[in-house]
Amino acid sequence: MGGQVKDYINIDPSTHRMKIIRWIALLIPLLLVAYSVFMQFSPLGKPTAVNIYAFYVVNICWVIIGFWQFFAAPRQPIGHIAGLIGYHILALAYVLTVSGFDMPLIYTWSALLLASSVYLGQTGINISIATLFAAASGSVIIHASDDKQVVSIVIHFLGTLIISYMVKMVISAQAIDQAELLRSQTAERLQRDRIVTIVNNLSDAIISTDRNGIISLYNASALNLFDTNTDLAGKCIDDFISIIDKNKQPFKFADKLHSAKTTQYRDDLTARISNESIRLGATYSPIRST
Repeated sequence: MGGQVKDYINIDPSTHRMKIIRWIALLIPLLLVAYSVFMQFSPLGKPTAVNIYAFYVVNICWVIIGFWQFFAAPRQPIGHIAGLIGYHILALAYVLTVSGFDMPLIYTWSALLLASSVYLGQTGINISIATLFAAASGSVIIHASDDKQVVSIVIHFLGTLIISYMVKMVISAQAIDQAELLRSQTAERLQRDRIVTIVNNLSDAIISTDRNGIISLYNASALNLFDTNTDLAGKCIDDFISIIDKNKQPFKFADKLHSAKTTQYRDDLTARISNESIRLGATYSPIRST
């Protein structure tokens, strides 16, 4: 059990997912309380509570657990598990003693099932489905003499399972996409690290720029060539170093990279570095849009 909890519970209440769950854990109980109050006391409603004592006890417990989960969000796994158990017990009691199973809000059980999945994975799903089945079975027993009521309960039970499954599939697909994106980003970082390692071990000065000549990658030999220890990343290569060709004309790497069709080599360049003129041989490749 301990291993599963670690896999599925993010105990940091500040995360975006946990904030959403906390709001759902507050709003759904309040919605259920409002529904039962409407059905019990409104002229348009139809009282469904077994007795007024059960009505008040269950609804007060809903309010307490909803505000507890929202304002005192537990940080330890045991707190989340206790909250889930409390929600399932209250949901079961609410259906059997207050609202009946065939109420419109029975589909909010999907949120409880999904929360169970987030916290406990497949074990949580199994617990939630078992509790839902117990609620449906109890309701069928209570209304066994009313065939229409029994059919309605079965339909609501199956509908809740189907909706929960569909939502779970969507969330699972999103999780898979996020995992694939993370793996892709990790592989890209590893590939970049390998390239950086290779580049840093070359004796030739290597500089990589974007389409505007902004330096994104360089090696130690480039720093030695320019006689500097400052970070070159983010600087324009043409602003950082002044180069002229054999005709004394300014040589702009950014322009050459855009106009070049193939890899070019120039050995007629002169750079002014630290008040010294240095003869350069430069190989550069064109930037191609993808």
